[in-house]
Amino acid sequence: MKANSKELPFVSAENFETFTGPPWTFGMLWLIVLEGICILTYNKDHGLVMTISFMAVIACISFLLWGFSLTFFEVSDNFLVVRHAFLKWVRNTYRLTDIKNIELKEPSQLIRGAQAPELRLTTNAGKTHVYSSGILSTDTWKGFSRKLKSLGVGVQDHLNYGDD
Repeated sequence: MKANSKELPFVSAENFETFTGPPWTFGMLWLIVLEGICILTYNKDHGLVMTISFMAVIACISFLLWGFSLTFFEVSDNFLVVRHAFLKWVRNTYRLTDIKNIELKEPSQLIRGAQAPELRLTTNAGKTHVYSSGILSTDTWKGFSRKLKSLGVGVQDHLNYGDD
């Protein structure tokens, strides 16, 4: 169960460990390449406004494709917080005692690298929430898994990043 708004002052008083990475690492390379092509193929016949508009459309499509994979995690002794790297107001808070199980999984898509690794959180109430995070490195995923296990959260780690 998510923490309710009356608990949020207590949540902000918690000492959190943050598990994140740079948000520009996942999926942004092709965006830079495409925008570079736009600049290199700039043609006076099309005009500067058209080129900038096209670049803006590419940026918006990129954010829609990868924006949902830009989550990161904060863990305290009592709470797990899932946040978004760019949309700072997006925040889901869970009490650790309300978490039945957390499963860390490889992307479920056929094409590897097209989707980020997933955290599948199941609450004691039976609800499942899925979050993907393409900004966490292999070492960060490992540290996140270790931290949750040390706090007594049931973690099934299927990421196959090797043993420590």
